[in-house]
Amino acid sequence: YWNDDGTFSEQILKNTIIQLACRLQLPECIDKATVLWNDAYPSLVNGEADHSVVDHAREVVYRTHFQNTYNDSEWITIESDYHNFVDVQERYRLLEAMKQSRQPWHLYQLLYRDAEPNK
Repeated sequence: YWNDDGTFSEQILKNTIIQLACRLQLPECIDKATVLWNDAYPSLVNGEADHSVVDHAREVVYRTHFQNTYNDSEWITIESDYHNFVDVQERYRLLEAMKQSRQPWHLYQLLYRDAEPNK
């Protein structure tokens, strides 16, 4: 399910299954998303959208990671650098995922920094 094989319709179906499995907190899904995040994170830190996570699974991987991690340094690094991505879809995926954090101070920090230039 985590690969790019199949037709467009099959990829949508795979994505739906992966989303449901991770939303239900199935350990296999969370473990796989964590492995994929760990593979992709170095590229994300370098501002690159080209990494090993297939497009249809990126949003699920990012969201699942931020829902299930308490690693502040990763969140802060992505929060400070996500706007530098050239790929607008990748920026959107990361922003949506960061909103899934279970640590309220992360969300406060994100909203505060975005609102500050508008004063």
